[in-house]
Amino acid sequence: MSNRITKEHIDAMLATSTAHYNRLHGTTTVCQIVLQNGFQLVIGMSACVDPSNFDEKLGRQYAYEDALKKAESKLWELEGYLLASQLRPIK
Repeated sequence: MSNRITKEHIDAMLATSTAHYNRLHGTTTVCQIVLQNGFQLVIGMSACVDPSNFDEKLGRQYAYEDALKKAESKLWELEGYLLASQLRPIK
């Protein structure tokens, strides 16, 4: 058993995740990152103030970028906890 989490491991998990999008109230785009096992990891979002400035493609791009940053950070935390539990089980 390895005693570390690697960037490659995190990247591989993100590479097999899926992004799901929703548009809320006309100017907000939400992106949900779901891991391959169905775990709903994070939600990212983007929005604009003026509905005339809304661009769905850009909204999805910015929401995905926001979600991806959050997802990477969350995976480090979750995978670190999992490894710590394996290396030093709680009794």
